[in-house]
Amino acid sequence: MNELLKYIQEKMKFRYLTTVTATHYTQSERKINSLLFANNFSLKFLEIPLWISSIVQSAFRNCLEIESLECDPKWLPLFPNPANVKRVCVPKGVTCITKDSFKNYDNLEELSLPMSLSSENCEEGCFDNLALGVFIGDPTFLHKIPKCNLVILKIPNFVIEIAEKSCENCINLKEVIFLKSSELRSIKSRAFANCPLLRSVAIPE
Repeated sequence: MNELLKYIQEKMKFRYLTTVTATHYTQSERKINSLLFANNFSLKFLEIPLWISSIVQSAFRNCLEIESLECDPKWLPLFPNPANVKRVCVPKGVTCITKDSFKNYDNLEELSLPMSLSSENCEEGCFDNLALGVFIGDPTFLHKIPKCNLVILKIPNFVIEIAEKSCENCINLKEVIFLKSSELRSIKSRAFANCPLLRSVAIPE
């Protein structure tokens, strides 16, 4: 009986947390079952490490208050209330995104994409329903991400070039931020053409 109680307690250890990061997991945990998170009505932020190999369909049942996710986009369809999610960070190591990953995430405000991901490995239409206010990543992705609502562009230090016309027609763009230790080497022609609200860009030294 004591062993059974210990097992249940271990499997329910995330049930009442508001924030779960990679440090809460052990490397031995490769799967997320229906006991870990289900009915956690307080969970706001959730990180799923890349070493997690499988998640049951009902794993996040009634986790309706999640606002921020850091995970492989392949897990996004498992969350029961995507309309409540405001921020998604795709972690380093993810190399592809399928078409339906962001389906129903229409209220997403901020998206961060890693160096390991290229726009060529994102299926056509996978970002079409998004109306982001903030994007963090290589501006090359703006050819695939709807940019009419984009207000803030944050460019990570791994970006070495801003491609030609990459930010063209970002009509609501007001701020471009180069993140710390930028490796930027060049900005190509018309990179920020027709961005009428963008008054200036502080180029890193």
